[in-house]
Amino acid sequence: MIGPHIIFGIGNYEGLIRSWQPRAALLLDPSENAAKEFKTWSPGTFLIGRVYREDSEMEHRILNDPDDAAGWAAGIIREAAQRNPAIDVWQFNNEVAQASPVDINNLALFSMRYIDLLAQDGLRAAIGAFSVG
Repeated sequence: MIGPHIIFGIGNYEGLIRSWQPRAALLLDPSENAAKEFKTWSPGTFLIGRVYREDSEMEHRILNDPDDAAGWAAGIIREAAQRNPAIDVWQFNNEVAQASPVDINNLALFSMRYIDLLAQDGLRAAIGAFSVG
């Protein structure tokens, strides 16, 4: 295992993080400045921030209009990044729009636009969250 996937805040994990010094960690919907605090415990950890939205909402938006979905997603990530500037890379969609070649094409269009929009603000995007099932 590379690192933890922390879902309900980082408060209970300080001792573990300090001793473990994970190479990477994912913070799901991190509270304000959670990444900054995490990095005081483990400065070398590569932090992935993920903002959660229902898979059905993500997929619907991506399949209907990938460009518009990218703008919507980037706006949500911009807000989250303002609360957590110590996040190294941001993930939004997770295991959606993969049922057909058309879906994959729309996911690729969304991903390319999403990367570009975040890059305009100096943010990095994590993409390619494909189903492991």
